[in-house]
Amino acid sequence: MSAAERAKALASLEAPDFTLPDLDGRRHSLSEHRGKKVLLVAYASW
Repeated sequence: MSAAERAKALASLEAPDFTLPDLDGRRHSLSEHRGKKVLLVAYASW
């Protein structure tokens, strides 16, 4: 499988819905953004 074929296959997968709080404590779910591009940034300061 080429890199382009793999990218196309992965792009067609649907992520499971989840809910996370923002910095102000408001909760947001992935499903609120259905049909939009979403960038999730996760980090840790160990």
